[in-house]
Amino acid sequence: MSASAAGSAVVAFNSAGISYQSHRKIAHFRQLTSPIKLPRSLNSQCRSLNSSSSGIKAQVATIEQANTDAAPKVEAPVVVVTGASRGIGKAIALSMGKAGCKVLVNYARSSKEAEEVCKEIEAYGGQALTFGGDVSKEADVEAMIKTAVDAWGTLDVLINNAGITRDGLLMRMKTSQWQEVIDLNLTGVFLCTQAAAKIMMKKKKGRIINIASVVGLTGNVGQANYSAAKAGVIGFTKTVAKEYSSRNINVNAVAPGFIASDMTSKLGADIEKKILEIVPLGRYGQPEEVAGLVEFLALNPAAGYITGQVLTIDGGMVIYVFGNGAVAILGILILAEITTLCQNTWSLARYRKVDSKKAAKVYEFLSPIFYAYYTMVRGILGPLFAYKIGVFFASGMAGDLIPLWAWISWMVVIVSSIGVSILWIMHLWLALYRERIKKEVKKIS
Repeated sequence: MSASAAGSAVVAFNSAGISYQSHRKIAHFRQLTSPIKLPRSLNSQCRSLNSSSSGIKAQVATIEQANTDAAPKVEAPVVVVTGASRGIGKAIALSMGKAGCKVLVNYARSSKEAEEVCKEIEAYGGQALTFGGDVSKEADVEAMIKTAVDAWGTLDVLINNAGITRDGLLMRMKTSQWQEVIDLNLTGVFLCTQAAAKIMMKKKKGRIINIASVVGLTGNVGQANYSAAKAGVIGFTKTVAKEYSSRNINVNAVAPGFIASDMTSKLGADIEKKILEIVPLGRYGQPEEVAGLVEFLALNPAAGYITGQVLTIDGGMVIYVFGNGAVAILGILILAEITTLCQNTWSLARYRKVDSKKAAKVYEFLSPIFYAYYTMVRGILGPLFAYKIGVFFASGMAGDLIPLWAWISWMVVIVSSIGVSILWIMHLWLALYRERIKKEVKKIS
């Protein structure tokens, strides 16, 4: 239709004997020149130009009206946001509402706050409705999805944001604390995704965004339940993305770091300072910043080729997953290698008989100490470093930075070296023990 319309416009201009450029020049001439008297021949030519121009404008207006009438009406996307009454969920719901979406605002207990979010969305010109329900319960999830479909006929985007915390050290954590977090933060994501995917699969189109956390990548003291749930969400996201990719359903996870909230506002200055020390940008993130990333993944056509990814929005915090502790451990391991090099150098010098008696005595004295230190460092810190590397690779952030075979072969060398070191220490101490026995036997005899 657009091609034929453009062709008609070109024909109209050509039939009038006027090019597009010449028409623009005539209009510009009219604006700049003052009225002057023209010969009759020129006046008649100008009248013919004016009549031609009017005819062209009429044809263009007709074509534009035809294009407007023929253009398909695009329905506003239908979005379900869980845990949308406050915090990050509220910011996401408002962002979707501003973008012209029809938003279902899910809440568990904060009904007044959810109603306020709906009013704000409607004030922006969008449509919204609330639904109170526990996403860890299958019946509530099915009712929530049905409510959205009954109201608007379909479901285009699901944003799994609902979550809770029940922090505590593992040794003191109750089973109920563990289960509550797993049920809502992980099982809830499973139930909502399963219910929404049924609709998206039929239309072969949809986007699902799961709100995870950087602690699902790095872990955090006192949050074994929360970290486990968010790590589960990350693994779940990657798997579902693979399963539904053939149905044109994009599934991604967003992992926020420290985001400003009611909880962070109550922290003391000292605690806040310690938290921000591990954030390179040196500040908390804002819920609106997370909402902007989610909106991009949910609505932007440029995100159509993104699926199965975990996007961190943490001010650079996860840069330190392979930093700080891992670098310190690596430094100590390098020191252990240097001591081993020194020991081996003395060893070669001794066997070649080019060292003095003093050097030989130093070697005999330091060999057990060197190897004891060497074994202790590799035996304790080696596995810790291996764990750090393991987390680094498991998080999916390593990419091609460090080949997998490189660190596996390095670990094989470490294990072998530890074994050799232990045997060498046993040999040296056994030799010393024999010397003592010989001396005692000589004394007795």
